[in-house]
Amino acid sequence: MLTANFKNEQYYSLDEDWHGRKEEMRKLLNNKAVCPLCKEPVICKFGDEKIHHFAHSQKGNCPSINDTEKHMKGVGLLYQNFLTNIDQYGLSHVSVNRVFEEEQFVADLELEFRNGKRLIIEYYGGHLKKKEIKKRNDYYEKNNIQIIWVIDSDYLEYIDDCIKLKPIFRKMKKINEVDKFYIGSWRTLILEEGLISELPNKDMASGTIIYFNAEEVKVSISRALSDTHHTGLFYPRKIIEGSLSDARITTDQETFYFEEEIELGLAFKKAKVKLQELEDARKLQRKRDEEIRRMTFEKDEVNLHNNQRLKDHTNGKWNGKWKENEGVHNIHAEKSKEELKKEVESKWFHCRRCGELKKEKEMYTYSFGSKAGVCNACGIKR
Repeated sequence: MLTANFKNEQYYSLDEDWHGRKEEMRKLLNNKAVCPLCKEPVICKFGDEKIHHFAHSQKGNCPSINDTEKHMKGVGLLYQNFLTNIDQYGLSHVSVNRVFEEEQFVADLELEFRNGKRLIIEYYGGHLKKKEIKKRNDYYEKNNIQIIWVIDSDYLEYIDDCIKLKPIFRKMKKINEVDKFYIGSWRTLILEEGLISELPNKDMASGTIIYFNAEEVKVSISRALSDTHHTGLFYPRKIIEGSLSDARITTDQETFYFEEEIELGLAFKKAKVKLQELEDARKLQRKRDEEIRRMTFEKDEVNLHNNQRLKDHTNGKWNGKWKENEGVHNIHAEKSKEELKKEVESKWFHCRRCGELKKEKEMYTYSFGSKAGVCNACGIKR
């Protein structure tokens, strides 16, 4: 383990203040400091070949006994990065080896943000079994604790353009808001072509997985993984790589991200606004079209009503007269009798023989200019 407790204080084996003072530290802590989890005595392991750490004086059943060199090195690098860039991450405190006594396990890192939120960082270097990972995930979920798993890059396995994830690593995938930026063609359709298209959400992909190369101190993020339905194979829509010091944490503490992804986030916000504008414009156009259809229908109804009234007043015959105060639909209330007469005449034809008003299809012969002629009935009689 990287930490030990002595007189209510935590000592960190990689603390730069202890460089060159190994003997002093041994004398102070050997068999006096205790394991933060099981409270048993520990000794300093400050050799020249392996990473500086603490080990139990006697073998026991403490879960931390299974810690590995690879795991401790990775945790040390992550801890140092967050500590060095504490302001850039918006942190108030960084803790290493956070103990959860009720469940008897030690989380690798706990980040405390200035806004009061907390985040657990777990680094997998081959030291945990599937059962232990499930136990931790269940505990974090039950207690509403945010967690980001980081996997040693030695476990990154490609098959063609897919990533192979063993069952143990599938528990470390994290669904997050950044995933949605890589799903679909929303930028082209909405921002460039101005089309109404569905905006993706984070549940459309099966999550992100993060790898860490402790040798090169680099992070690799596989975004928007989609299940290929082949055992353990997942297709990442985007793989982003960069140095650990350039990686940042989203404000909701869901995942790491790099600066290049900020542009995607801004574009997504623009697309959301643009989509709302497009939908509002479509609703307005639909409303206008509906109003036009309604007005057209009402006008046709008025014309039909007026024609029938005129026909009723003249007993089916046109005598060139209009009775006072018979009235028509309100829409024509201000029209003169002469205007209304012309409007009606423009829709109907006058049979010179029987004197009735007929529709165009009921006319045997007629003149477009005078709207008069002979109806079918009179033409056949002839």
